[in-house]
Amino acid sequence: MLSLTKSWKETSCSKENYNNIREKRSEKEVYDISLKARSLPYSFTEGTSEKYSQNAGGKERKELDSITKLETISLSLDEGDIENHKKDIEQLACRRTFYRLSSEVQEQDMVSSWKDKTEKTDIKRDSSMIVKMAKAVFASISRKDWMFKISWTIFALFVAFISQLGVFFPDTPRGTGSTCSTNDAGVKLNIVLCDMIESANTASARINILTAFILSAFASRELWLTKRTAYCALCGATRNLLINICSLVRNKDDRETMVRWSVLGYELSVLKGRDLVDTEVAENFLESMNLIDEDEWDVLVDGDRHTTVWFWIQLKATHIFDDGCMTDLQLQTICNAVTLSRDKANDLMSKLDRNQPPPFILLCALLVNLTLFMDSLSVGLTWGKIFHEAKGHPYHIYLELFMFLLYSVLLGLFFDICTILYNPFGPRDIDIPHHLVGKGIRQLGMELSKRETPITFDRQVNMRRRFSTLGGSLREAETLAFDGMKHAMQSNMKRQKQHNQFDLS
Repeated sequence: MLSLTKSWKETSCSKENYNNIREKRSEKEVYDISLKARSLPYSFTEGTSEKYSQNAGGKERKELDSITKLETISLSLDEGDIENHKKDIEQLACRRTFYRLSSEVQEQDMVSSWKDKTEKTDIKRDSSMIVKMAKAVFASISRKDWMFKISWTIFALFVAFISQLGVFFPDTPRGTGSTCSTNDAGVKLNIVLCDMIESANTASARINILTAFILSAFASRELWLTKRTAYCALCGATRNLLINICSLVRNKDDRETMVRWSVLGYELSVLKGRDLVDTEVAENFLESMNLIDEDEWDVLVDGDRHTTVWFWIQLKATHIFDDGCMTDLQLQTICNAVTLSRDKANDLMSKLDRNQPPPFILLCALLVNLTLFMDSLSVGLTWGKIFHEAKGHPYHIYLELFMFLLYSVLLGLFFDICTILYNPFGPRDIDIPHHLVGKGIRQLGMELSKRETPITFDRQVNMRRRFSTLGGSLREAETLAFDGMKHAMQSNMKRQKQHNQFDLS
C-alpha cells in the first residue's frame, strides 16, 4: 500500500486540483461522477483498459494503468475493509473524475473536427452524387432512343429550311420585315403560311395541356417505391429467419444447412426479380457463392425455386421436431418466419399488381410523340418566318434551337423515366446495391451460425460476483444518493416558494 500511496503523490489528486474540477463542473456533476466511481470500482476492466490505452497518449496510458491497479485493489477489499480504505476509494474516484474530464474534452475536439470535415465534404459529395446519378440515367438510354429524341429538332430545322423559301411568301420579298401583316386594302399578307403557323401553335398548346395531366399520373414514384419497399421487407424477413434458425436449431450441421438455404432463398428471390432465376447464369452465380450443393439446383422447381427453398427449411424444421430436438413452440416460430420470408419474397417484380396498365402506356406514348410532332412543326414554321423576315443573320435563333433541343429531350426522358425506374434490381448506380446488402446478410448468417456469445452472456454469474464483492459499498452509495436527492428536492421547493412569493408581490 505504501508503493501505491507514493504513485498517487507522483500524479497527485490534491484538494486544489479537485477544486479546479468544481470550477469546470457544478457540484452535483462532480458528486455524481465520484459517486459512480465509488459504486462501480471496476468499470475499467482489463479488456477496456487495453482498448483505451491503445489509442491514448503516454500520460493517459500511465494514468489508465494506475487507475486499473487501484481498481484491482478496491475489488479485492472485503466489506469490513471498505471503511478503513475509504480514502483510497475516494482517491480513485477523484482520479477517475480527472480522467473522464480530459477524455470528454478530447472527444469534443474529435467531434468538432469531424463535423468540420464532414461539412466541407458534403458539397463535394452532393455534387459528385448528382453527376454520378446523371451518368447512370443517361447511360440507361440506348443510342437509338437518343437519336429519336434529337430527330425532333432535326425535323424542326428541316421545316424551317423549307418554309423560309420565297414560294411560301408570295406577297413579301425576303428581308422586308413583317410577313403576316395586312396591306393598305386590309388584306392579310401570306395568308396560307400565316394561318398554318397560327393553327400549329393552337394545336400545340392544346396538346401540351392534355399531356401535362396524363404524364403527371404516368411518371409516378409509387411503383418504384413499392418495389424498393418490398426489397427492404425481404431483407428484414431474411434476417429474422436467420436469427430464429441460429437461436433455435441446436445441431450444428442442421443449423448451417438451414442458414445456407435461407440465404439461397433470398438470392433466388432477387434473381427472379432480375428475370434470371431459371438461367444458367443464376446457377453459376449460386455455385460461385457456395449456396447450392450436390443436386439441389435440379430439385428446385422451375419458376418457383425460391419457394422450394422455403419448403425445404420448413420440412427440415419438422424433421428436427419429430426427432425430439425442438419444441412445438420453436417449430411454430420457425414456420412463422418462413411464411413471412415467402410472403415478402413472393415476386419482387410482380406484373399483376406492380405494372402500369398497357392501354395507359399506349395513350401516354401517343400523346408524347404527338406533342413533340406538333411542337416541332410549330417551331419550324416560326423559324422559317423569322429567317424570311430577317435582314441579316438572326443569331438569336441559336438560343431558341438549344432550348427546343433541351425541351424535346427532357419531354422524352419524362416518358422514359417509367422504363428507367421499372426494374430497380439491375447493375446501375441508380439501382439497389444488392451486392453490398447481400454480402451483409451472408456475413450475418455465417457469424450467427457459429453461436459466439460475449463473456457477459452468463450474466447471472457476473452479477453474483459483483454484488458479493461490493455489497457494503453499494449500500453506502445508495444512501448517499438518496440523501443527495432529498437535499436537492428541498432546495428546489425553497426556490419555488421564493419564486411564488416574488410573483405574488
